[in-house]
Amino acid sequence: MAKIEDLTELLVSELSEFEKGIAKLEVLEKRINNTKIEVNLKELQPIIAAHESAMIVSKQHQEHYLNRLEMLLENAKVYPKWAIITFMVLILITCISIFYVYTVKSNALIAEETAYENGKNTASEHINKYLSENPKAFESYKKWAESK
Repeated sequence: MAKIEDLTELLVSELSEFEKGIAKLEVLEKRINNTKIEVNLKELQPIIAAHESAMIVSKQHQEHYLNRLEMLLENAKVYPKWAIITFMVLILITCISIFYVYTVKSNALIAEETAYENGKNTASEHINKYLSENPKAFESYKKWAESK
């Protein structure tokens, strides 16, 4: 029984210590809830203002650099617009001229071949007609053809 009494006494003392701890925690919780925290930005205000002014200066430098770069790019055109347009027109005229010359030349070749064939046929018909009308000339022609 003595053990049970010792255990009970130990349990009671532990519970009383636990209750004291809970009471302390409740007091601390009330103090924490009642405590107001103020953020003091007075020390950060000059740092923030200096950073803001540095950012504004940096932005101005970037805008100046960008404007200068745009101006340089605009002035760096290798060929003026009128030269490009003239070049394109010349290329177009050249292509049209080449096409025209090609079609005229091919038509001329066809006409030349046709004229040659017509002349050849006409000459053959004329010679045949002459030889048929002149039998002596036909006999001379036969002798000459056999000798060759």
